[in-house]
Amino acid sequence: MSTFDEICLSDFPVPPDTDPGDGGTILPDPPADLPAEYRIRVRHSVTTHEEDALNETGYLVTYEVVESSIPDLPIELFLFRRIKTQRIDQPVAEKDNFVTVCTISDVFEYPADTPDPAKPYFRKARVSGIVPTMTRANEILSRMEDLLTSLLRSIKLIYTSAVEVERDIKL
Repeated sequence: MSTFDEICLSDFPVPPDTDPGDGGTILPDPPADLPAEYRIRVRHSVTTHEEDALNETGYLVTYEVVESSIPDLPIELFLFRRIKTQRIDQPVAEKDNFVTVCTISDVFEYPADTPDPAKPYFRKARVSGIVPTMTRANEILSRMEDLLTSLLRSIKLIYTSAVEVERDIKL
């Protein structure tokens, strides 16, 4: 089983009649009075994944930010931590673990794509992982959407507050 959806996230609630019934959600375009700056485009997919060693089936969930129309907001919005691992009789290897969707401060504090040697954290535009059930895959997609929408709300609040402060200073 495989699905692929591309959606546009905004910080507005989804009307109940926009659920396509396949576990995905199509978010409506934001109202015309909201600048396009508060939108990002994401892609997500769920594909069947078979584990060779254990002969178990799971689902590979992939979520990717493909475009941001928000000024100064890059598409690398997923926070990762690089750790060192070592198995018996093998050299030390590095592994990138997904942590969460970035906060506004994470976006500006951590580098994109590879970590700074002094800090193990960094950002990527794409995250993927294997889960045991389609139900869990849909829960993850929904949670990612919620976290990214929350980030957009925070950005809107900061931009709106900055405009109001600027307006107050000019008066």
